[in-house]
Amino acid sequence: MKKAMKIWLMIAAILSVVGLTVCTISLVGVGFDFEKIDTVNGVTGVYYPDGEFDTVVAELDTADIRFLSSEDGEVKVVCHEREDIRHSVLVQDGKLTIREVDNRSWFEVLTGFYFGREEITVYLPKDMVCGLNVETDTGDVTLDNVLTYDLVYIATDTGDILLKNSSLGTTYLATDTGDILLKNSSLGTTGLTTDTGEVVISSVEFSGALGIFTDTGDIEMKNMTAFWDLMIEADTGDIEFERIDARNISIETNTGDVEGTLLSGKVFDVKTVTGDKEIPVSASGGACKIRTDTGDIKIDIVK
Repeated sequence: MKKAMKIWLMIAAILSVVGLTVCTISLVGVGFDFEKIDTVNGVTGVYYPDGEFDTVVAELDTADIRFLSSEDGEVKVVCHEREDIRHSVLVQDGKLTIREVDNRSWFEVLTGFYFGREEITVYLPKDMVCGLNVETDTGDVTLDNVLTYDLVYIATDTGDILLKNSSLGTTYLATDTGDILLKNSSLGTTGLTTDTGEVVISSVEFSGALGIFTDTGDIEMKNMTAFWDLMIEADTGDIEFERIDARNISIETNTGDVEGTLLSGKVFDVKTVTGDKEIPVSASGGACKIRTDTGDIKIDIVK
């Protein structure tokens, strides 16, 4: 029995080496252009959803998704996808729903290769007020030049989230290993959560509060203001900022450094266990509370 098992293991190992060799030779032959060895074709589907809706729901796996303003005022969804995994686009119960439809057999799953880019683009009128609920696994999510979105919820596993040139209401963005990038936008009360990804904010105004929660990811902010409070909690990531402000500021990190400039004076309450600290003299204004274990703290006030 043991001898037979060894023989099967040897055969499996030999087949694996042969398969890897054939694969490598094939890739060399096409100049490592993976799309040339696709066994599945890419297709493009264009949909014009019929019916009224006040929320967009997208549930995706690998496809990237972008939200753009419609130039002609029409609602349109363009799907660049693989022919064996399509997407349904339907309006039901006041929701525009976009979902992946995978009806492949086990054999098709094993033999179907597609290295092209799966991407969905959703065009909505600029003056349309609607909510947004997006969940993806590995796909990126982009909002570019979109206005009047009301309640926004976006969650990814490894995909990045990019929001720019947009005006949104209450917003919650979450990712595991992906990055969160916000720039040139105005948002309502906002929550940002990531495990190992970075958070980068540039030229953004929050009309409510802002909360940022990370484990090991760094946080960078520049030219950012929050009308209400700013709260940041990090584990090992560094926190850097330039020309930011909020009514009250609370920052807590374990091993990361905290360094940056504020636009107005604050009543400082700053403590670090083993790190160094350099802060301005407290002035009238809101509270600025900073806590670190081993991280250094350096704060300055600029006009």
